[in-house]
Order: sequence, then structure tokens, then C-alpha cells
Amino acid sequence: MKSQHHVKILSRIRRESLRIVQFAWIGLTLLAAIVSDASGTPREILAAGVVLAILPAIAGFWVLSDKGPNARIASAVLVLCWSGFAAVAILATGGAGSSLTILFALGPLTALALGHGRLAIESAVFSLIAFIMAIMLVGLGWIGPPGEKLVPMMMAGALAGTIQIAGLVWAISMSRKNSSQSTERQDRTRIIAAERALEKERENRKRAEAMLAERTGFFAGIGHELKTPLNAILGFSEMMSSELRGPLSEDYQDYSRLIHESGQDLMLLVEDILALAKAEANGHKLDLEPVDLDASGRSVLAQMQAMAARADVSLKLRAYGEPWALADVRAVRQIWQNLVSNAVKYSEAGACVSLVASVRQGKAVLSVKDTGAGMSEEDLARIAEPFAQGANAKGRAGTGLGLAVVKRFADLQNGKVIINTALGQGTQVEVFLPLADPEDLAPLG
Repeated sequence: MKSQHHVKILSRIRRESLRIVQFAWIGLTLLAAIVSDASGTPREILAAGVVLAILPAIAGFWVLSDKGPNARIASAVLVLCWSGFAAVAILATGGAGSSLTILFALGPLTALALGHGRLAIESAVFSLIAFIMAIMLVGLGWIGPPGEKLVPMMMAGALAGTIQIAGLVWAISMSRKNSSQSTERQDRTRIIAAERALEKERENRKRAEAMLAERTGFFAGIGHELKTPLNAILGFSEMMSSELRGPLSEDYQDYSRLIHESGQDLMLLVEDILALAKAEANGHKLDLEPVDLDASGRSVLAQMQAMAARADVSLKLRAYGEPWALADVRAVRQIWQNLVSNAVKYSEAGACVSLVASVRQGKAVLSVKDTGAGMSEEDLARIAEPFAQGANAKGRAGTGLGLAVVKRFADLQNGKVIINTALGQGTQVEVFLPLADPEDLAPLG
């Protein structure tokens, strides 16, 4: 779309060009009058012709000075003046056979010089109708041939009209040339602005990548720093529980068990942080191979049994068919862990969390379903983002990393996550993964 500044420049150029043409027409009219007078044209006829010819030019000066909201109407008046002048001049000099028929071109060309294509077409149609009427009037005998004394004035008028047409063509070309130049300038300006915006976007992207790398390094560093003492805590708590250094009192046995369970929970959180950091930085290298979702689920179920028992939640796993996925063993295990952990956290005491491994729609599917609080549509729109939790997470411990990790790992394995939930009706999360090739399973059978 043309800018207002661009339109104003073109309007000014058109008006200045047309003013020059109007002045030229007055000069041509006076020159034609002098030639006609010298050739013996009656002066009363000559005077009437000069007044009639100058009227459109005078109207033009008035029209071209109007820059207000009525400028388009004024332009139509100017074009009508030229077309009317041509029609009267032709009818007065013998009709369709007059040499002044060339004046019919002045109206459409003036409209084009003003930049009004539709007005030019309308003026051309008007001129055509006037020309046909002139032919009919001549045929009916209502208009006769011009007298010999009018011939010099007609020839001079035709010559002036030809020169005026050339002037209008020049005005049109000047307007289009300047329009093209103005458009080119605008295009160059837009290109420069686009290049600057692109450069700014590159800079913003570089800053974002640097911030992401910094955050990834921060999380990875924290994760590794935490894993070292956590492994020691878990190892020593196991030694204490197994009483390798001697028997412990019943109270201390409970303490060692609590230390071990809390350490396992914290280790799961650290693994989530490390996994998310690597996934966001595309630094998590996956080793795709056939993975038995049933066996992986049972391993996780055994690991999470203590956590579920503390929450008084039971875990149940079912498998249908041969759910072998082409996936990464550690990534699948982490998906199971996060889904089961979330389900246990949102379940009420005495509830049951169902784990299912199956084959559906040509995909290997792992599913975890709880009967907890469920989620609203607003929660669904944000829970896949890191550190975001649903409204029903209030009062429950957690970082909001669970489903974010699940989605990242599913994406990295060309899978997808589907969540079915409603407030008060629990949540079912299904992860669809590529099915393993049966030929790859043959050596495993």
C-alpha cells in the first residue's frame, strides 16, 4: 500500500505537470487565433471559439488548486469540461467529419494525467457516444459542412489539439516516472528496514542461545555437583540398612530407610534437571534400539514402589501384545518415572495408578492413568513448559519438570504425547513411540 507521503508527492507532481499543460493550451489557443485571424476567419466566430477553448484551461487552474476532500469531484469537473468543449467544437464545425475530432482525446488523457483510470474510461465512453451522435446528426442533415472561412480556424485548432495531446502524454509519463522512482525509493527503504530487523533478530537469537547455553551449563553443573554427594548418601544409607557394620536399633533402622528414600526422590529430581538441560540444548544423545515397554515399566514400578507406598497409592501394570518401541532405553525409563511420579503425587490415599504398555495405531504406547484431581484446559496449555504446574498442584511438592521432560524426550524419539484429563476425573497421559521393526526383534527372541 502506498504511504500518505508517497501519494502526496505524486499528487503534487501531477498537478504541476498539468498546470504547465494548461498554460501551454492557452498559448496554443492564442497562437491559433492569430493564425486564423490572419487567414480571414470572422472575428466574432473566432472570439467565441477562443473563449470556448480557454474555459477548460481556466477550470483546470481552479481544479488543480483544490487539495481538499472534494479534489476527486473537481477532477471529474475538469475532465467533463474538456470533453464538453470537444463535443461543442466538433458539432460547430461539421460534426463527425471535422478535423477537430482529435479533441475528443483531451478528456481521457487529462483523467489519466490526474491518475484516475476509471474516470478516463468514462470520459472515453462519453466521447464515443458524442461522436456517434455527431454521425447521426450529419446523417439526418441537421449539421451541414463547415463554411470555407472556418477551415483555417479548424486546421489551427487541430494542430493546437495535437500539440496539447503530446503535452498530456508528457505529463502522464512524468507522473509515472516519478511514481516508479518513488516506489523504488520506498522499496529500498523497506529493504533496508527489513535487513536491520533481520540483523536485530540475529542478535537477539545469539543472545538467547548464549543465555540458553549458560542456563544449560548452570543446571548441568548443579546436577553433577548434587549427584556426587547423593550417591554417597544413598550408598551409606544402604550400608546402614543392611547393617554391614553391625546391628542398629529399630529407631536408627527407620532413619536409614527414610534417608535412602529421600535420597532416591532427590536423585530423580536431579536426573530431571540434567535431562531437561541436555534436551533443551540438543545435547542429549539418544541410542535408538528395540525397547520392551513392558519390562521397562515393571523395572520402574519396582523402583517407585516405595514412593507409592509412602503415599498409600498402589501401582498396577498391564501389557497387551508385544509393545516393543524403537527408542532410547534411558529416555523411556525417564518417561515412565516422571509419569508415575506425577500420578502418585496427584492421587489421594488409597487410590490406584494404572500403567499400560500396548500397541495401537501402528505405534508402541505407554500410558499412565490416575484418578486424582485432573486438570483444566488452562492447565493443559502450560504444563508442558518447564517449571509450570497446574492449579491443582497447590500444596503438593514439585518443580513442574515432569511433563516438560516427558514431552522433550517424546519429541526427540519422534513420538507424541496425548493427555486426557478433566477436573475431578483424573488424568491419563499416553506416549506414542515408533514401533520397533520385527526383524530387529528376531535376535532377541
